[in-house]
Parts: sequence; C-alpha cells; structure tokens
Amino acid sequence: MTERKVHTMTNDTLVKKTTTAAKASVWHPAATDRCDRCGESSRAYVRATKGSAELYFCRHHYNDHQAQLITQEFEIEDRTDILDDECAKYKAVSDDNF
Repeated sequence: MTERKVHTMTNDTLVKKTTTAAKASVWHPAATDRCDRCGESSRAYVRATKGSAELYFCRHHYNDHQAQLITQEFEIEDRTDILDDECAKYKAVSDDNF
C-alpha cells in the first residue's frame, strides 16, 4: 500500500487528506512528465484530473493554481514528497562531507 495526498473542497474549506491506496492506482511521475505551464524545462510532480482531463504541474505552478483546481473539483495527486525525499537525501550527503 502506498500513501497519496488528495485535496478536496468541502463547504468552502480546503480539506487535505492522506489516503492509502493500492499501489497500482497511485500515479508515479515519470521523467517524461512535464509541467503544463513550464513545458520541457520542469518535471511534473503534481497531477490534477477531472473526468478525462489531466493537467500536470511542477510544485511552483501547482502552488499558483491549487485553489482554482480544488474549487473546480479536480482530484489532485501531489507527489512533491519525492522532491522532499531527494532534498533530504542530498542534504544528508552534503552534511557528511563537511
């Protein structure tokens, strides 16, 4: 089982839930997934879906558009935890070298 963040809007209040989902249903960002706003320059770590529509965002552009996406009832898969894990890993290596 893998955890994923799902954001929804309830009574004009943002509710952030972490749900446990079967591994097959969790989106894993591929190296080829790119931010729809940045284009080829940034990898996407957030996917917003509604019906057949899929939007991909880097962390920066997701932060810019988060409120609109939630208001429009997109389901959001936020995998920015991957960035946090990578940053922590490199920080630990950096700290060990100094």
